[in-house]
Amino acid sequence: DNQTYFGEGHTMAYMDVEKDWPKLSNETQDEILDVIENSNTMACPEPEMWLMYDLEFNVTNLILSSFRHNAEAPVMFTHWLPQLEVY
Repeated sequence: DNQTYFGEGHTMAYMDVEKDWPKLSNETQDEILDVIENSNTMACPEPEMWLMYDLEFNVTNLILSSFRHNAEAPVMFTHWLPQLEVY
């Protein structure tokens, strides 16, 4: 059973941060740590997992699409806010 609406493949339920962290580039690791350390809005219990999960999606396009769909009230998931705040 797939844990997401995004089809087969990458799901948060099967992520292993300790195993996957070393596979990330040094630049990506630095960016994730930068968001965690400098965000005033990071409130999720496992920020590394959320930020690594978002690497699989073009969050910019998702945000732009939400504005295109409903400019008066776009959908903004709270786990995107720290990334927007820092970058």
